[in-house]
Amino acid sequence: MNQFVDGAVILATTPRKIGFLVAEKSYMKPIIGHFARAVGSIPVARPQDTATKGKGEIMIIGLLMKGSNTKFRELDKRCKIRPGKSADSYGIREVVSDEEAWLIEEEGERSPTTEPQNTWMTYDIIAHIDQSKVSIAKRMIF
Repeated sequence: MNQFVDGAVILATTPRKIGFLVAEKSYMKPIIGHFARAVGSIPVARPQDTATKGKGEIMIIGLLMKGSNTKFRELDKRCKIRPGKSADSYGIREVVSDEEAWLIEEEGERSPTTEPQNTWMTYDIIAHIDQSKVSIAKRMIF
C-alpha cells in the first residue's frame, strides 16, 4: 500500500508535472488503473507477471538443471526459470536437450546453487520482456 501513498504525496507536493511508471498488471485494475491513467502514468510489463507453469519437474545439481517430462528446447534462451516456491529466477546459459540445461550464475544475483539440490520440484517460466518500448515512451513524454 505504501507504493501508492508515496506517489500521492509526491503528486500533492511537487509543483512540476511528473509521471510514474506503473506495473501493467496494476494499470489494468479498475481503481488503480483509472488513477494511473489520470496522472499520465506509463504502464510497464514486468517479467514476473508473465510467469507460466513449466512442463514436468526439474532438479538442480549445482548449475545443471535436469528435467523429467520437460521440453527445455522449446524455451526462449532469454527467459528465466523460477524453481519451486523460490522468489529468485535464473537465466539459461545453454540448453543441452529437452531434459538438460545449464543455468547462469550472474554476478550480484543469488546463485542457483542456493536452491534445494537433488530434489524434484515444479518450476515457472518467466518470459523475456523487451523493455526498450518503455524507454521510447518515456522520451516522448519528457
